[in-house]
Amino acid sequence: MTPLCIKWTDKFNIGVTMLDEQHRGLVSIINSFYYHKSDAVVERFLAPTADTLFAFCRIHFMTEEAMMEEAEYPELEDHRKVHRDTFSTLEKLRYECSRDKDPDRFMQFLKDYWNQHVNDYDRRYVKTLHEYFDL
Repeated sequence: MTPLCIKWTDKFNIGVTMLDEQHRGLVSIINSFYYHKSDAVVERFLAPTADTLFAFCRIHFMTEEAMMEEAEYPELEDHRKVHRDTFSTLEKLRYECSRDKDPDRFMQFLKDYWNQHVNDYDRRYVKTLHEYFDL
């Protein structure tokens, strides 16, 4: 059996229940694609994975932004720009990786996104949300 690409641990929790649950969902999508990465027909999983990720990220980003807006997070506009850039990159990669039959590049994007955005960039708003929502 293929190991998980990302094994969820408590260190990934940011202490905002809704966002932690959504982050677990992102990990599930990443792990699902990783599971099929070694299949000879992995390309057929790329488009559905990208579509699922795109839809899920839309919900997640809207939730995050709504919470940040309510808590008056001072870097909200910067965070929104990162979200927009993520959508642009995802759309571009979906097309290019499908065209080039390059699932490794798409997998690298997923890993980098998890490590850079969720485990770094998202941690910047944690203090503001904890203080505002009394967590």
